[in-house]
Amino acid sequence: TAPVKYLTSAVERLKGDDFDGLIPVTTKDEIGVLGTSFNEMIDQRKKIDSALKESKERYRSLIENQIDLVCRFTPGGKFVFVNDMYAQFFNKSKKELIGTKWPPLPVADDIEVIKEKLSKLSYINPTVTIENRVFSGKGEIHWVQFINTAIFDNNKKLIEIQSVGRDFTARKQAETALIESEDLFKHVFESANVGKSITLPTGEITVNKAFAELLGYS
Repeated sequence: TAPVKYLTSAVERLKGDDFDGLIPVTTKDEIGVLGTSFNEMIDQRKKIDSALKESKERYRSLIENQIDLVCRFTPGGKFVFVNDMYAQFFNKSKKELIGTKWPPLPVADDIEVIKEKLSKLSYINPTVTIENRVFSGKGEIHWVQFINTAIFDNNKKLIEIQSVGRDFTARKQAETALIESEDLFKHVFESANVGKSITLPTGEITVNKAFAELLGYS
């Protein structure tokens, strides 16, 4: 009969994710009740799909507007997503990156550390943080902290890795400058020909070699 044909046709359309067609309901018998239930199911599914689409768009907008470098790639290293900041930092277009295995170019000394830490990703340990140096698109070395999160399917199979990188080069340079400054001060203090001493906030007194010799110590 016609209602059964409509229902069969609608089910076939569902297989292709086509939710636009509703079934004409002209009777109140079992076929009519079935058609009404089917239409209600289609309407609910359309609402769910719409909400899901809106949620994905909000998520994408959030990621795109971040100052962090965000990408997702397959276990084989192929990019499936990069945000604008990621592409700009490496002076690449999204089109150049999506679908390719182009990796950020790390400083050679850091490669083994990166491999070792990424190998620890697992269903039980889905997140690892790596701080390493990479070359930007301008050829400059930057320190970037990457938070790598493994994404698994329902069978606990690794399907993607999401990496969120934050450039902390300025902080690293400040730390290095502080260490170098302290080392320089220590060298000047120790090698001075004039006796010098420093009293720490704890009350502890540090003296250089010349001061110790003045006191008769070698």
